[in-house]
Amino acid sequence: MSLAKYVQEYNSTDEDGECSKSSGDLAMLEDSIYNPTSPRLMFSAHLSASLTTLTPFKIVIYDVAESNDDDVYNPCTGRFKANLNGLHVFFVTISTASKVFEEDESVCLIHNFHPIDTSKVTILTARKGVCKTKTFRTEVSMRKGDELWIMRISDDKKQPSKQVLYYTSFSGGLLKESKE
Repeated sequence: MSLAKYVQEYNSTDEDGECSKSSGDLAMLEDSIYNPTSPRLMFSAHLSASLTTLTPFKIVIYDVAESNDDDVYNPCTGRFKANLNGLHVFFVTISTASKVFEEDESVCLIHNFHPIDTSKVTILTARKGVCKTKTFRTEVSMRKGDELWIMRISDDKKQPSKQVLYYTSFSGGLLKESKE
């Protein structure tokens, strides 16, 4: 689910997740877009090179920051640093245009030097057409100053003999601010 879809459902007034065109609903949706404490995208970054060119078991540094509100993502270190207490959502997407989709190509989300429990990570896989895509999604309760980053955990020994290019992105945002 995209952050925009989440915002729509979060602000929905009916069971279908639809906002009616009443002025109250539109004002509520507009407030969620412009109110900095409501759900919002805080950063989006991607790699300028293939994931397979990176060393396994090292931090993946997404060196191209497309958006970076309040400089919460550091494209030099690859780390997101929470500037607010609350529930955050993160997405990591790995795509390849190759007909080979190496299931072993994977990443791990690390929160303050601890791997995030894989049972808390939703993995969506799409294999239609030419592009094969795997998206990891997780929600993490973070305190101001907490850090989160991505580590490549694939082993180069398992890679196919032909070099496969993997494109990847990392994004995240605040779902709900907490006062704690």
